[in-house]
Amino acid sequence: MEQWKMHRLGFRNFWLYDKEDFLAESGHLLLRGSNASGKSITTQSFIPFILDGNRSPERLDPFGSRDRRMEYYLLGDNEREESTGYLFLEFKKQGLDVYLTIGIGLRAQKGKTMDFWGFCLCDGRRIGRDFELYEKLGKDMLPLTKQKLKNVIGDPDNWVESPGAYKKLVNDRLYQFPDIRQFDQLVQLLINVRAPKLSKDFRPTLVKEILRDSLQVLSDDDLSAMVSTMERMDELTDTLQGYQEALKSASIIRNEYTRYNQFVLGRKGKAYSDAHDKTQRQRAQLQDQQERLRMLSAELQNQAQNRDDAHAALIRARGQRAAMGDGDLVEQRRRLESERESEQSQKSLLDSGTRQLDSLSGTITQKECQLRELQQAVRGYSNEVQSSLRQLDGINQLALMGEDHQAFLRYPENGQKIRAALHIRKTMLGQGLNSIRKLNQAQDVYDAAFQALDLAKAEQTKLDSAVQSAQFQEQEERDRIIENFIRWQQNCAEFLLTEQDALSIKQALARYRAPSDWTVIQNRLNDRLQAGNSRLNAEKLKIQALRERLTGEARDKKKELDEVRSRPDPIPPRRKQTDALRIQLVMSGIPHAAFYEAVDFSADLQQQDRARLEAQVMDSGLLDALIVPAEYQEQIQYLLEDYPDRFLIPGAPVSDPITSLVPDPDSPLSALAAGCLNGISRSDIDSTTALLPDGRFRNGIVRGRSHGYDPAGYIGAAARRANRERQIAQLERQLHQLEDQLRQAVQQERDLTLRLEKLQNEWKQLPNTVDLDCAIETRMEAQRALDAAAAETQRRTEAEQQAKRVLGVQENQCRECCRGIPYERTEKAFEEAQAALEEYGEQLTVIHSGQERLKASRQRHDEIDEDLAVEYDRRSDQTKANAAIELDLKKTQAVIREIEDYLARPENMDRARRMRELDEIIHRQDQAEREADRQCARLTETINAADADIRRQNGELTNLTLAETELEQYFKEELQLGLVDRISGVDSTAPYDLARGASGLINAADRERTLEQVGESLRKNYTSHNNELLKYQPRLDLAFDPPANPGMLRQRYTITLQKDGREVSLYQFLSSLQEDIELTKSVLEENDRKLFEDILLETISHKLRRRINESKKWCEDMTALMGTLNTSMGLRFSLDWKPRKGETPEELDTVKLVELLNKDRMLLTKQDSEMVSGHFRAKVRAARQSAMEQGLPANYADLIRTVLDYRTWYEFRLYYQRDGEGKKELTNRVFSKFSGGEKAMAMYVPLFASVSAQYKKAGENCPRLLALDEAFAGVDDRNIGAMFELVGILDFDYIMNSQALWGCYPCVKDLNIVELHRPGNASFVTLLRYFWNGSVRVLQEDMDG
Repeated sequence: MEQWKMHRLGFRNFWLYDKEDFLAESGHLLLRGSNASGKSITTQSFIPFILDGNRSPERLDPFGSRDRRMEYYLLGDNEREESTGYLFLEFKKQGLDVYLTIGIGLRAQKGKTMDFWGFCLCDGRRIGRDFELYEKLGKDMLPLTKQKLKNVIGDPDNWVESPGAYKKLVNDRLYQFPDIRQFDQLVQLLINVRAPKLSKDFRPTLVKEILRDSLQVLSDDDLSAMVSTMERMDELTDTLQGYQEALKSASIIRNEYTRYNQFVLGRKGKAYSDAHDKTQRQRAQLQDQQERLRMLSAELQNQAQNRDDAHAALIRARGQRAAMGDGDLVEQRRRLESERESEQSQKSLLDSGTRQLDSLSGTITQKECQLRELQQAVRGYSNEVQSSLRQLDGINQLALMGEDHQAFLRYPENGQKIRAALHIRKTMLGQGLNSIRKLNQAQDVYDAAFQALDLAKAEQTKLDSAVQSAQFQEQEERDRIIENFIRWQQNCAEFLLTEQDALSIKQALARYRAPSDWTVIQNRLNDRLQAGNSRLNAEKLKIQALRERLTGEARDKKKELDEVRSRPDPIPPRRKQTDALRIQLVMSGIPHAAFYEAVDFSADLQQQDRARLEAQVMDSGLLDALIVPAEYQEQIQYLLEDYPDRFLIPGAPVSDPITSLVPDPDSPLSALAAGCLNGISRSDIDSTTALLPDGRFRNGIVRGRSHGYDPAGYIGAAARRANRERQIAQLERQLHQLEDQLRQAVQQERDLTLRLEKLQNEWKQLPNTVDLDCAIETRMEAQRALDAAAAETQRRTEAEQQAKRVLGVQENQCRECCRGIPYERTEKAFEEAQAALEEYGEQLTVIHSGQERLKASRQRHDEIDEDLAVEYDRRSDQTKANAAIELDLKKTQAVIREIEDYLARPENMDRARRMRELDEIIHRQDQAEREADRQCARLTETINAADADIRRQNGELTNLTLAETELEQYFKEELQLGLVDRISGVDSTAPYDLARGASGLINAADRERTLEQVGESLRKNYTSHNNELLKYQPRLDLAFDPPANPGMLRQRYTITLQKDGREVSLYQFLSSLQEDIELTKSVLEENDRKLFEDILLETISHKLRRRINESKKWCEDMTALMGTLNTSMGLRFSLDWKPRKGETPEELDTVKLVELLNKDRMLLTKQDSEMVSGHFRAKVRAARQSAMEQGLPANYADLIRTVLDYRTWYEFRLYYQRDGEGKKELTNRVFSKFSGGEKAMAMYVPLFASVSAQYKKAGENCPRLLALDEAFAGVDDRNIGAMFELVGILDFDYIMNSQALWGCYPCVKDLNIVELHRPGNASFVTLLRYFWNGSVRVLQEDMDG
């Protein structure tokens, strides 16, 4: 296929051009003119604007300024309110009338966004030939509106309304770069090379800069995910810093606040516990008194009954005693009995005391042994507990129970809190482990989904490339069939198409999308084929008819000639039936003769008169009429019934018969002929038969006039002989002519047959759409596969997104579940921690058992110690009591011996016996009555006193209970504040136990301080350190109402802050803030991982890899191309793109970095990922630090763009080589020693080679455009020709502009030159057109595109 060549540039209502076309017949155009003439505007409007539709101001200005916007070229300097303009660029296939046009429409309105549309004409139509971009209204040319042009184009596939879509359309139709970014790179390269006066300040480093700037960097879309993540991380870092500063200040306040809270809780606890102890003592005393009163009342009742019983017995005994009389025996016996009772009682008491003393001594001995055993057990259990605590501390290296563990070590007796903390930790750990497992499962699902999506995307990308390749192939096949069609049309001699037919077919081929579209083309071609067939067949039929007619005529003519030759005389024209009659007459023997045979001209009649007369005879019907004798008249009547003929019957003689005819004397019927002649008048036209000399004639009712054009040939033998000779000669000529015509007809018939065959052959040679259909089918199959892949990708994307959402939920749940758990967030770490916690719990059980045993031993030790003290006291008391009893017993025994001696006398023994009995009874009952009465009196008095004491104690208890209740409430409400999280040494939750433990919380240094002093310390600390907390609205307030008793402690300071829309305590704030810090750190870590692993390694690395590999290939192509450029100066150039070394130990060398980026992610080790991540982290830090040092804002888009600018990872090196020398690097210093021509070559060879190498990535038929502003400025005249030669060697189509150049060099074979004149910034531009044909520059009058 032929290459597209730039052919024509056109403006419509753009800048100062109303309607202007610039012809570039062979793709070469030079614009020359002075400054401000418009040559640069014309150039830059096409390169690059017409290629990609990007109307950025800096691209429209060759110097890169933003001063002029596209609106200026339509509206001027606010000269118009609105305007529509067009630019188009027409391409042509070399040597063929195949055209393709790309164009842009723009509509500018003041204060509004510019409207844009673009189009491509692929159907052979040409602007200015088949339609225009404006419509005429009188003398005005109004540009077509967007909608009108859209209707004219009529092809939605070649119509777009955005620059991005237009760029893709141009690439698809013309350039066919596999990746649109390669097209972007080409455009950028053309812009860089287009730069005005490029060669004036040239140096090799400038070439390197241009080449580097021409490489495609990652786009903002490519970097958006990474930038947004880093910006979010920056926000999170600021948030984290704010959290940490707030945490620091709050922690300082917390220390003083904790001291204050412990002081307040301790004071309130002591007040409540003291009140409680006092109340309990009072209540115990009251209960003792009430029990004593009950016992006293019962005893009083018993004593009253005893008194009554004793009184009755006493009355009876006294009566009997009175009857026996009174004496001293009674008294002595009474005394003896009394003393004996006392003795007996004392002995019993002494025995009992002795036994009690022995028992106490045994008990003491036993308890002393027990006490020693318990002391040893306590020491053992204590050592066991300490050993278990040390083991527990070792287990905690994995369990990491934190402050709770340390608190337990300090106060191991407080096991309830550590067990509660362990339970919470195990619950949290279980939940965390479950969430980690779910997270791992979700991660596995996500990894699988991501890998499946990656594969689906790769497949879709591959299929997308396949679709694009298929589209390009389809377009190539479409272009090829159009080319072939045009070639076929040009080669056709018989299959002729009208210009409209050809255009319609080209349009149909340009829009051909399916085999069904061939119907329209085939119908039109069939019409033309049928028309051609019909035309040629009609001609052939006509020729065939002519041939057949000529054949018949020739045959007849030959027959006629043969007949004439075979007959002695010529016969006038007659019908065959007439000849048949004549034959019948001959066969019947009837004499007859034709009139002309029976007569002759008179001898003196002139030839012309003869000719006229014979004509009269012929015209009147007499010439061939039969003369038959009368006797045969009836016979011939019978023959006339079957055969037509005419005959003469002589009439009456006329007065003036004809004399110019005479009977032929040689005729046997001359007499009859004479009779017939006598009936013909030569002067009376009114006669029945007349032949007048002037040519008039009459024959019955027939009249006429004859002229003698031909010589007479029937009348007279001589005439007939001459006529026969003339007829033979004429017939021979006619036969020859007919034979010649017949030969021509036969040849024409053969030619038409060949032409019909040629028409059919040309029809058969019509280019078919098989390859195009295959390409379309391939494209459709590729599209179907792509659609299926896209659907699969969408499904995989949804699955990946769902997995990602689930993963995100699991991450959040895991983060929430694992918040505050100090283990690495891995399943293995949590399982190890879980095992450690189980072991920790088991060890706690061991410690608890040991503590219980230790506690029981200590308790038992204390009990026995207390019991032993009591037993010591009881033994001492018992020893003293036994000694007193023993002394009393000795005194009583002495009295008894004295009385027994008195009563042993005989006279007193009987009387004494009875009296003793009665006295004993009286004494006993009297004693009993008196004792009972005494006891009743005593008990009554005691009861009265006890009752009064109980009433008093009840009043005191009520007051103490009220005070205790108030203080308990104050203590409980203090506890409910939750400002002190633990009270060491207290397992119970009872308020009293907590209160007793709380009293020990007061710092030793604060025990002598007052609440006011401690509160003032807190206020000062709060005021000094709350600046970082102001955004949380901290408050230092008094809590609680004043106490009911002014002497009690109730009111205290509290510190609150606002967090997440609610009021929280300082401790809640610190806990929440710590969680926020951990969560923020976790999110930062996750974002950091996502940034440098997921985003960088998963997404951006692929794009970087493609860019780098493509750039390497571009450089290789450039070097290969430069190696083929043999210049007349004997210089060759080459290029190398060398990787750089890492700048810091953390940074990788480019070779290693690219190696890792090229590595399949599935094959990347963790170390590989960390190396790549570490490299880019270091680069980001360095870039950020550099920005900070320069006082520049840390714009992450710029930072990331800088860090991921792979162009800085490499450096271009330019080399030169002279004939016969080695390759050397071209430095600025070496360059300065070059000649002018060598410098020009050193500059333009690499640049032009870079453009040419870029074109190699495109389709093979793409136009190879190049633009130069102020072309070759600074190159001396002697070497400019070499520059044009270089452009020619590289086969560029170019549009150049210059103030001085004409471009008329022998190496330039053809060049369109347009000279622009714009005097004094006028509102018009005058154009002078020239054409250089390789030897002569000619001024052109008109342009013909």
